[in-house]
Amino acid sequence: MPVTAFKSDPLVRLMRRRVKDGYYEATPIPSERRLSAESGLSLTCVRRAIAQLVDEGYLERNGSKSGKLMAARKYQCAGQKFQALLLSPVTGGLSAHLWQEGVYEGVRCCNGLLRVHHFLDEDDPALLSMLGQSFDIIFFIPPDNFSEVLRNRLMQCRNRIFTLFRDLTDQGLSMISDVSASAMLPLLDHLSELGHKTIDCVHCRTGYREYEERIKIWRRYLDEHGLRGQLWDCSTSNERGEQRMVTSSMRNVFIDGRTDATAMLGLSVITGWGLARAITDAQLRIPQDVSLAVFGPAEHGSQSVPSITSLQQPAVSEMVRRAIERFQTQGLEETVVIEPDRVALFKGESTGAPSH
Repeated sequence: MPVTAFKSDPLVRLMRRRVKDGYYEATPIPSERRLSAESGLSLTCVRRAIAQLVDEGYLERNGSKSGKLMAARKYQCAGQKFQALLLSPVTGGLSAHLWQEGVYEGVRCCNGLLRVHHFLDEDDPALLSMLGQSFDIIFFIPPDNFSEVLRNRLMQCRNRIFTLFRDLTDQGLSMISDVSASAMLPLLDHLSELGHKTIDCVHCRTGYREYEERIKIWRRYLDEHGLRGQLWDCSTSNERGEQRMVTSSMRNVFIDGRTDATAMLGLSVITGWGLARAITDAQLRIPQDVSLAVFGPAEHGSQSVPSITSLQQPAVSEMVRRAIERFQTQGLEETVVIEPDRVALFKGESTGAPSH
C-alpha cells in the first residue's frame, strides 16, 4: 500500500536532521509562524510536521504552560564539541560565500555545529541579538560601517570572536586570514623578473586595513626597484558588485589609453576577473598586451581562462581549523592573527614578458 505524501514531509526531514545534529541546542526551535515563513508552508502544515516529530520522539514539550518545544532529551548533547556562529552581511557577495564554505568545512572537521546568520547592516537588531547568544565561538564578516552600539557589543564578546575578510585587530578583535600582505612580494617579483617596468594596482575597497597594507607594499616595491605604476580605485563605480565595478571602470581606462602599464595587479581574485573582462572588452590580449596577476587564491585563479597568476593559499577551512584549535587550547585573552607562514606562487597563463 503506497505511503501518503504530505506537503509537510520536507520540513519533517529537515528538522529530524537538525535535531540529530544538535542544531537546537544553542538556539531555540523557531515558532510555528516563523517555521511557516521560512518553509513557505501553511500553519496547518507546520503544525502537522511538529505533531509528527513529537509522536516520533524527536521533539518534546518542556512542561510549562506554554508547552515550549525543545529537542528530545535523548538528542541533547548529541556529541557536538562546540557551537559556532557565522555572521555574514547579505551584501557580502562571492567573497563572503567562499569564506562561508570554508568556515563550514573547518567547523565540521573539528566536530562542531555551525549556525549561519545573514544581517542587513550594522544596525540590524538581529545581528546584535545573535552576538548576545551563547555560542562557543563566533566567526564574523564585518559590515563596511560600524555603529557605536555594534562596536560595544563586539567588545563584550571579543574573547570568543574571530573576524574574517577584514582586519580589526587595532580594535582588539582577533582575525583569521588565508594570506598575509607580504604575499604581494612573490607576485611583484614574478612580474619584475618577466621584464615589466610599469605595474598598475587595482582595487575597489576603501577603508580596509588589509588592502591598505597591500598597497603600501606595492608602492614600496616600485620605489625600491625603480618601477612605475598607477593605483586605480574602482570603488566609486555606479555598478553593483566588485567584478562589475572593476570591469566598468577599467574598460574605460584601457579604451581611453589612460595607462601604459604592461602589467596589472588586482588585489582580489574577483578584481582579477573584472580586469580580465575589461582587458578583453578593450580589444587587448592577455598576456601579449597586458599581463595580469591577482592577490587571490589559485584555487579560483587556476580555473579561469586564461588561468590567472595567483597565490597557492591554504584552504580557508584549514585556517579556520587552526583558529578553533587555538581558541580551544589557549583562548583569546590576547588579540591574535591566524594566517599562513608562507604562500607559494601559481604561475598562470595570464602573465608573460612585455611585448614592448
